[in-house]
Amino acid sequence: RLADMDRENIDIQVIYTSLFLAPLSEDPGYAAALYRSYNRYLADKLGRHERLKWVACVSLLDAALAVQEVREAKRNGAIGISIFGTAGQRLIDDPQLLPFWEAAAEEDLPVSVHVGWSLPALNAMIDNVYYAGSIGFSLPVLLGFMAVIGGGILDRFPTLRVGFFEAGCEWIHFCVDRMEMRYPRAKRLAAAVGAKPPVAERSP
Repeated sequence: RLADMDRENIDIQVIYTSLFLAPLSEDPGYAAALYRSYNRYLADKLGRHERLKWVACVSLLDAALAVQEVREAKRNGAIGISIFGTAGQRLIDDPQLLPFWEAAAEEDLPVSVHVGWSLPALNAMIDNVYYAGSIGFSLPVLLGFMAVIGGGILDRFPTLRVGFFEAGCEWIHFCVDRMEMRYPRAKRLAAAVGAKPPVAERSP
């Protein structure tokens, strides 16, 4: 790999996994153990390598276990955290997941919301590889973007850095436009009918 990097004039590469593009278990403890073993393997192989960096995979099915993995990943030399755009059937701004976001901010580890087949209800609707690759694989990233921006994650943790990976970028304009239009409307509607208002302090 290093020889190839030299030929291509690449100084540093960041290693991401392909193994965890789909959840391998719905059991929170087992999923966390799979991620932990992968992260420890990378730590053993790369540690704090000068040119080969790595991003730890973290399951959000159990917030307490996710926090432990963030802390350990930082100690072991990870330069970031990779998560799905949904935590199973939950959005990633779920209040139960706030300890994960807090730990990522405290450890100064950027979070990459990565493509993957993380939403079981969506996956159950799809019966061919075309839809699986174009919708099931990418849509969770958009949901993750809306949850981070609309759910007040960046209000709570202003030093946190979040990226949205491998789903292209054309959708950002659409999502921000729709969210911006709905933000004041949602506030007015919530006040009128007593519903929950938008959590984010600022508009998209």
